[in-house]
Amino acid sequence: MEHETTGRVAPSCLGDSIWRLQVRILSLRHNISRKDNLLKFDSPSPKLKSRLSWTPKPYIIPPDMVLVVDTREKKGHALCTRVKGLTICFDTLPHGDYSIRGFENRFAIELKRSSDFFSYIGAERSIKHKNKKQRIDRTKRKLSRLSKLDFAALVVMVDYNDLFIPSMYNSISPETVRGFLVSVRLKYNVHIFMDTKKENIERFILDHAIKFFNMMRKV
Repeated sequence: MEHETTGRVAPSCLGDSIWRLQVRILSLRHNISRKDNLLKFDSPSPKLKSRLSWTPKPYIIPPDMVLVVDTREKKGHALCTRVKGLTICFDTLPHGDYSIRGFENRFAIELKRSSDFFSYIGAERSIKHKNKKQRIDRTKRKLSRLSKLDFAALVVMVDYNDLFIPSMYNSISPETVRGFLVSVRLKYNVHIFMDTKKENIERFILDHAIKFFNMMRKV
């Protein structure tokens, strides 16, 4: 049995109920008006507009917190705004690219651009040992050190879906990428964050640095 609804054929029973429910939800959320068997979308309500234009609250920077950025990141660091009250210094870090003064061996965030990331998990990650008979996996060694920290994260400046598109510039398969990400999370207990916008990466770094610093200060 078939039902005709607004000019389209919908399956009976469950399918018809789901379709009607979807239209009902849209009607409630977006003020849909129906005319001549067409759905017309009105302008979003002021309340919905305010939700769509969400602005993050300002950071509350602890007065004695100093964010340390590795010297290799000095020219292209991910902090895109001048944050009021934030003190930044550049130094050589033992782990990662971002840390907190006094917690360099407990807190670290490693930043990778898309091109760096594929080198990070590809053949270039291993180097020859000095005896030339053994290769050292630099990535595993780095992840192993990060796993010993109280908090460690890998931030990749890339869209998640782009990681699984075969590239003409490297031979790394999507399954290799998939397996690597799982290993980083489960084997090494390193958090992963991916985004292409510097302001979102900045927010990830500062949110976690501030929270970690406040937690350690209470201990």
